[in-house]
Amino acid sequence: MPSLANEFPLKMLPGQVPGTFYPGAIGLHNEAPAACFMPSFAPLLQSWGAHSENDDNGGSFESLAAEWREEAMLFSSPFDKFTHPAYQQIIAFGPTIIPAILRELRERPDDWFYALRLLSRENPADGLEDFSGAVSAWLEWGYRNNYI
Repeated sequence: MPSLANEFPLKMLPGQVPGTFYPGAIGLHNEAPAACFMPSFAPLLQSWGAHSENDDNGGSFESLAAEWREEAMLFSSPFDKFTHPAYQQIIAFGPTIIPAILRELRERPDDWFYALRLLSRENPADGLEDFSGAVSAWLEWGYRNNYI
């Protein structure tokens, strides 16, 4: 299993602990400082990449994405969206799921940016303030990097 230091792509400040609430932290989309929760990704990292896009054990990407879309549309909190079990199961597929997420983003734009940032360790939408601009930036990144 890869080490936590190599596979945990979120940048944390010295002394920060996953699974801890940090008031005043920068939000997930580089918005103004806001209360931010650093979720613990230890369970997710244990299964990182252990599933394929059509895994029967964890569900297929399509069924998990549909479940997340249906249930997360009621959430106003990014934290609630990104910690939804289906979203977390999708992230657990590891970086191999990036093409499926980008196809989903192209066909049904939704807030896949957190998963993409986590899986790719990049953020081509950094500094963009509108949703459609972020979608375009990620899709362009996907084409440039041969994911779609």
